[in-house]
Amino acid sequence: MRTDLLRTGLASLALLTLTGCFGELFAGRTVYMSTEYLIEQPRIGGISLDPPRLEAGREYELSWLMLAPEDAATLGDVTVTTCGLGRDVPTYIWDLNCFQIPDEVTPLATGSGVDSVTFTPPDTPTLDDCNAALEEEQDDIPDSWGDTGWRADDFGCAHQLPILIEAEVDGTPTFAASFVEWFPEAQDEEMPPAARTERIAIQAPDSGAAGETVEVTLVVAGDHRRGEFQWYVDGGVLENTGWTAAATFVDDDPAWPDGYTTTLNRWTLPDEGEPRVFAVLPSSDGWEVYAANSTWAGTRVEVR
Repeated sequence: MRTDLLRTGLASLALLTLTGCFGELFAGRTVYMSTEYLIEQPRIGGISLDPPRLEAGREYELSWLMLAPEDAATLGDVTVTTCGLGRDVPTYIWDLNCFQIPDEVTPLATGSGVDSVTFTPPDTPTLDDCNAALEEEQDDIPDSWGDTGWRADDFGCAHQLPILIEAEVDGTPTFAASFVEWFPEAQDEEMPPAARTERIAIQAPDSGAAGETVEVTLVVAGDHRRGEFQWYVDGGVLENTGWTAAATFVDDDPAWPDGYTTTLNRWTLPDEGEPRVFAVLPSSDGWEVYAANSTWAGTRVEVR
């Protein structure tokens, strides 16, 4: 069992940078996002699974932030799938090549003209003894190595699998993917809350002059000092680029029991219109596409 587990995990990690036609799905990296913030073509800027961990026997809502030019985008059919599901050993897949193998793909939900779907995970084989081989291997570690710092139960009896969203916009497929922890059975512990249930807002002026630089601030509940934030605008220039870090964390405001985090950007407005600005927190620990637990907010600024 351990051989199968490691073969699945190591092979997928080695292929992380070789995702072929899916390569652009991993464009949520700092260098790319710093410059590619204009909403000039359809893209999905954030993905939220509520709750953000899959278990058998309960219903889930999957939502996403569709970013597209307002005057030229019609959302059509949407398909949500996963791949690599159905094995009786823990399976960790960290790339999207498996979606190119039809027998590995499992449909989860479909829709049309929507930015969210609900679904119930399909039944999968149990993983009753999933840690047995790892525990045996742990016992074989020579004493001279000392304490390696890990235990078999750190891994949990779960899969780590990708979820792929394919949304048709003006007849052209638009893809986005994220990765989720998938338990074949219900867990005893309480499900974690989804980031989308927390308070979040963008603070910006109602209007500004063409070419004026205005400050825009994202405020989100909780401690996200390790978070990295993505920005998107209809036009103009983001002086702090499309990728910012947390600016402040305030933990003593009675109106925010868990405190709140802010990040700041400066936006030089375009010449006309009522452009939109969006900010996305992909994941509070900065793991970008590796968790389907984004949250986001947006607003408009009228150009005078």
